[in-house]
Amino acid sequence: MDDNRFTAVRLGRDLATHLPHVLRNLGELRTGFRGFPRGTQPALMLRQAKLLGCPVCRAIFPKLARKAGLTDAEVEAALHGDLERLPPGIGAALAWVEAVIAADGGEPWQETPLSEGERRFLTFWTRFDLLVHDVGLFFLPHAWIERARV
Repeated sequence: MDDNRFTAVRLGRDLATHLPHVLRNLGELRTGFRGFPRGTQPALMLRQAKLLGCPVCRAIFPKLARKAGLTDAEVEAALHGDLERLPPGIGAALAWVEAVIAADGGEPWQETPLSEGERRFLTFWTRFDLLVHDVGLFFLPHAWIERARV
């Protein structure tokens, strides 16, 4: 993760890079997580909170994920990126989202069992989440963010 992730320069660059894509693809929200295995969305939210170092999401999402039906073991697996301990469809979605985050919002070039539509939605979802976190985490002390990543 980039140590300069939550600076004004980075925020401006990410807004310029990701906002046009997010606005062009807002229709992706209509389909949402339909077609994905139950538990995919909360698992993704857990992993993104961990990767991005969001202390707010990191505190809230484990409880919400359990309410959505994830077991304690699945919550821990999602937080730590242990894809082998997750159902295959959820693991594939997490792998794709991690690759999008690693590519700074770009489309990764990797083998995946996900369909083109699933990849498109997850890329949109991740870019949207990156923007939300860029704006929200910009105002938090960096020490809080680093503690949430651990």
